[in-house]
Amino acid sequence: MTGSVTKNKRLLLISLDAVTSGDLDILASLPNFSEIRRRGTLVKDVASVFISNTYPAHASVITGLHPTGHGLVENVVSTPPRGGRNEPPWRYKRKYIKAETLYDRATHHGMKVCSILYPSTGNANIRYNLPEIPGKMGMLRRAALMLLC
Repeated sequence: MTGSVTKNKRLLLISLDAVTSGDLDILASLPNFSEIRRRGTLVKDVASVFISNTYPAHASVITGLHPTGHGLVENVVSTPPRGGRNEPPWRYKRKYIKAETLYDRATHHGMKVCSILYPSTGNANIRYNLPEIPGKMGMLRRAALMLLC
């Protein structure tokens, strides 16, 4: 973000996990998606990072860096199970991204940021934030975690 920031400018970043370029014709037939596409920019045929998991890929989108630069290399924390836990904890918190993000810069420039179900945004400096909280849990627990982050 170089230069001046205009108050009326907006950035809407929509990331559709697991959507391929082959799905775009179907999406383009949907009225709301086609309107958003008409008014914006579509990036297609993107090469993912390796390992092409959701969290490292989304951290690369939001930082512009390879996982070696932002530090998020896997969806889950690789630690031995504790206390009878079968499933390792997910890296849903901002602290796992070791680089500046687009929303960090926007907040720094006084912009209001909203994030809905974007990976690794738990406890991020985002004014309106409903982070993605994956894993096996009930709906009430998931909602409570989302609201506490």
